[in-house]
Amino acid sequence: MVEEFLLKSNLSLLNSGSPTYLHPATASFSAIDLSITHPALYLDFCWQTDSDLHGSDHYPIVITTDIPSPSFSKPTWKLHKADWAAFSHQAAMELCTDTICSAEDPIQQFTDVVINIANKSIPKSKQNTKKNIIPSGATKTAKQPLQPGTRPLNGCKSTRHNTILKSIELSGPKPGVLLKRLNATPGKHTSPKSTVVPL
Repeated sequence: MVEEFLLKSNLSLLNSGSPTYLHPATASFSAIDLSITHPALYLDFCWQTDSDLHGSDHYPIVITTDIPSPSFSKPTWKLHKADWAAFSHQAAMELCTDTICSAEDPIQQFTDVVINIANKSIPKSKQNTKKNIIPSGATKTAKQPLQPGTRPLNGCKSTRHNTILKSIELSGPKPGVLLKRLNATPGKHTSPKSTVVPL
C-alpha cells in the first residue's frame, strides 16, 4: 500500500530499513515511521536512527545533509511600519466571498489575495547576506585601534627596543632621553656613534 502510494505520487522513501519502533509488550521491532521526500532531494540527505530510545518506544530519526545552508536571509515583514488602514480597506474590497468561493482552489486564492494586499501596504526588510560564523574553538584576533597620540611600532624588530619605544610613546618624554634609556637597559648597548632620531 505504501509502495503504491509512493509510485503514484512520485515520492521517495529515505528509510534505510532500520527499525523505528519497539513494541513494549512483545519486544518486536518494526519500521512504522516513514521519512518521505521528493526524488530530487533523495541523494542530498542521510537517514539513520539513534540507538537510544530516550525513554520512548520510537527510535529518534536523524536526517543530515552536507549541503551548506543559503548564504542569505529571507526578507521579513516590518509589521510595525505597516499601513493597516490601507490594508483593511484593500482587504474589504478584494476579499469577496463570491470571488474566493468560486475559485478552483479557494484556499490558494485567498492566500494569493492576502499576500498581494500585504505587499502593497506592509514593507519588507532587505535581503542581507549572513555573516560567516566562526566555529566553536576557533579564535580570531581583531586589530586594536591606536590610542590618541601614539604611533604603530610594527617596524621595530627588537623586542627590547619595542618595549622601550612603547613606554616612551605612552609617557611622552623628550627625544633626547631615548639614548639614555637604551644604554641603561641590560644587553647590547647602543654604540656611542649612534644618533638619536626624534620620535
